[in-house]
Amino acid sequence: MNFASQIADKSAGQLPTSTPSQPKYDETRKQHAIIWRGKQHVEYVEKAMPMIADPRDILLKITATTVCGSDLHLYNNTMLDMHDGDILGHEFMGIIEQIGDQVKNLKIGQRVVVAFNIACGFCDFCKREEYSVCDTTNPSKLQGNFMDKKLLHFLVIHI
Repeated sequence: MNFASQIADKSAGQLPTSTPSQPKYDETRKQHAIIWRGKQHVEYVEKAMPMIADPRDILLKITATTVCGSDLHLYNNTMLDMHDGDILGHEFMGIIEQIGDQVKNLKIGQRVVVAFNIACGFCDFCKREEYSVCDTTNPSKLQGNFMDKKLLHFLVIHI
């Protein structure tokens, strides 16, 4: 399933997004993460720390996270677009460590809960508070990367 979905996703192409899809990393600072290695195979590894790359980003120190039913789809390799080394997790909370220059409604030290979906906050869907169907944050024409990179200690979030 995964191999076929990767071929289909690659042939469909990518859509432009309103948010950066890849953060920058500080290779001199490390954190721990749970990564997917293949069907029913995950590992606890050391990874580089993310850095603020956009003035609308925050760096969040993750204090608690959990798995949910959709994580089982990832674990069992029935979700589209899983790659060896992908960091798992998408429901978490934490404390803001750093903020970008354009972040005005959040403060360093503030505790936040992060929902599973990624949304821009500006498109028509987001303006109607229909965040799970945001049409500007998913580069895949087949499926979004909404379940990626949260079972770790730090994360940059684009606000």
